Amino acid sequence: MSNTERPGPRDYNRAARNTSASQNLDAWPRPLRWAYWVLVVSAVLMLVSGLVGIFGSGGPQVEPQNAQVAEYLHSNRLFVAVTNTVGAVVLALFAAQLASGSKWARRIITIVIAIALFNNIAALALGIGGLGLLIIAVTLLIAVVLLFRPQSNRFIAHRSLHGRD
Repeated sequence: MSNTERPGPRDYNRAARNTSASQNLDAWPRPLRWAYWVLVVSAVLMLVSGLVGIFGSGGPQVEPQNAQVAEYLHSNRLFVAVTNTVGAVVLALFAAQLASGSKWARRIITIVIAIALFNNIAALALGIGGLGLLIIAVTLLIAVVLLFRPQSNRFIAHRSLHGRD
């Protein structure tokens, strides 16, 4: 009998048990499911952005007069495009492991998100990319918040404690 089902006054010396949370630790929590889908959307956006940056012309742009400036823009846009493409593939691969409560998958996803956020925000600040990079950054921030919600933390801790990592 749990502390809340016991008749009489509340015993403040015992920790209250949340029976619904302890029974559902084997189920995939809602924030982690949402994080998975936001990561899928982020990966698609990053992949499209990367492929457009690699193979596309980048839209109607005025060609700089200086050859050094043109090379600077081209090489940096190519760098951001390649890192977005590689990051999208890594996010897609490891997001699938979230359902099993993998601690390593969440760590790798967090590292990839940090690198992608830095690259996309820096590219946006330097004028290399467009507004799509801001959308990628916002979706990645939403994903990382959902990855570390208390329900997600409990689920991953429970799974790693029971040897499923």
